[in-house]
Amino acid sequence: MQDNERHHHTTDEVMIYSFTRLPYGLTCSPFLLSTLVWEHADRHNIAFSTASPLIDSKTYMDDFAASAEDDNEAITIYYELTAIKKLINLPLANWASNSDQFKAIWRAEGRDIETQTKVLGVNWDKETDCVFFDFEANSNNLPEWPTTLRQLLQATARFYDPLGFYSPGSVVG
Repeated sequence: MQDNERHHHTTDEVMIYSFTRLPYGLTCSPFLLSTLVWEHADRHNIAFSTASPLIDSKTYMDDFAASAEDDNEAITIYYELTAIKKLINLPLANWASNSDQFKAIWRAEGRDIETQTKVLGVNWDKETDCVFFDFEANSNNLPEWPTTLRQLLQATARFYDPLGFYSPGSVVG
């Protein structure tokens, strides 16, 4: 048999390959992640009646930010959301709350509890329940006067305010 001969096997088998992990770096990855989470929340909306409807309206890219009327509702959301994410093997990495009951649960689970965190890019002090913006830190390393359009856009992009807290002080270019 020569090296250039090929062996052809005919078979009725069809091979189908599917991802077992979500490939990041693809243009469609954020869409696939969002769709996967929403689909599972919709499928299990009866079992997880508190957290399931919130997933659609309170998820921002890969962050979930919601509030609750009381500690019991917040804890229900926590356990239901954790269960939904466990179904798709996608654990939620960081949690933040100003509830003392939550802190007791997280201490029992061995989680670290920080007093400050970021929510949608905005600093939040959980002890005082205040959001704040560090103008000094964001204005460091800025040129004295932007000389190009790119430098001007870089300078204004440092003042990120998705919730509109500082919009009365914003300057529209």
